[in-house]
Amino acid sequence: MVSGCALVVTANSFSERLIGLDLIERRSSIALGVSGGGDSVVMLHAVAAWAKAHDCAVYVFTVDHNLRAESADEAAFVAGICAELGVIHRTLVWDVPKPSQNAARQARHRLLAEACRAVGARYLLLGHTLDDVIETTAMRGARGEAAVQDAGPLPVSVSPVWPEGRGVLALRPLILSRRAVLREWLQANAFEWVDDPSNENDAYERPRVRKALAETDDMDAGGAVRALQARARVEVKLAPALQACAARCDGFGMVRVSAQIEPGVLEALIPILVPAAAGTDRIPKAYARLSAMTEMLEPDAARYTIGGAWLQRSGDDILIGREPARDRYEISGDVFDGRFERDLDHDLPDYDAPYVLRHALPPERNGWRSLIAARLEAQAYAFEANARLLTRPRMSDLS
Repeated sequence: MVSGCALVVTANSFSERLIGLDLIERRSSIALGVSGGGDSVVMLHAVAAWAKAHDCAVYVFTVDHNLRAESADEAAFVAGICAELGVIHRTLVWDVPKPSQNAARQARHRLLAEACRAVGARYLLLGHTLDDVIETTAMRGARGEAAVQDAGPLPVSVSPVWPEGRGVLALRPLILSRRAVLREWLQANAFEWVDDPSNENDAYERPRVRKALAETDDMDAGGAVRALQARARVEVKLAPALQACAARCDGFGMVRVSAQIEPGVLEALIPILVPAAAGTDRIPKAYARLSAMTEMLEPDAARYTIGGAWLQRSGDDILIGREPARDRYEISGDVFDGRFERDLDHDLPDYDAPYVLRHALPPERNGWRSLIAARLEAQAYAFEANARLLTRPRMSDLS
């Protein structure tokens, strides 16, 4: 099928194919994670043109993982494009490199989230494409994990790191675009990009899967979009429950969820509510989540500990709070234990904290606010945004 890239000859016209940009308010600050690869370079050109028309300040960040000799040159390459486009660029260097893709991913997200917060950017734009969705689906399917909730990445998600990622949302404007279409557009406009050699390294799972898919021509774009839509339809049903939990979350960070909730909804909420109550970004294992859900549906349930938090029945409610720590709670920058943030305009409530939370509060009441309600609201917002964005994707963009 003809891609139509020959007709898309400017960054302005290509920006019309991006999804989710309407979520961004005019005259706001946005951040882009740009590696120099083809996908992120397309995003850089197109979003820079869009941002100029919408009076948005653009900050481009390139993470140098310090694992390859070429990485500094690749960051400089991105800086050169940014200079031509008139946008701000900064290289973020990982100063404790480890030869692990998972460690590199975590470090990348932490560096990017901190950079976003420093410039006041709510949205971090990433260059994931529909090919990434297809590959991820194949990888998870091979591990027996190809359930609806495993399709991804989605157009919008909360930052996967905490507390660095508080207030930061990842936005993937190219998620319905095919990688081949993007390369054609780059070539048609004589734009250069760099190829990361690790993308061809069979030591890593994704390159192996990518090659296998190419050899079998098993690249079902329509199926990938339908999988994203199915996940969005499931998750948007969780948004009202999350919003209700946020509304009932008091200033001390006590999470309350109705025990009358559907078991499937409760099981889906646990990996969101538990890290929020614990102040971490660690998601409990599936078996632990199922066990916790089963226990909490019993009226006489005993207290249950999971993922750094405890769950306890209290009448028709399930209470979730911070597990008593073995070590002393610490203040890291402006954050206490991942659950409270310094805010001179807010104080903790002047009434007594719930007994089960008195062990887990900042050293004084003045100048602190709980982060938990806002964290739950952000997740609900992402669920609702994905449902809207994936309602009627432009299937012509997939070719």
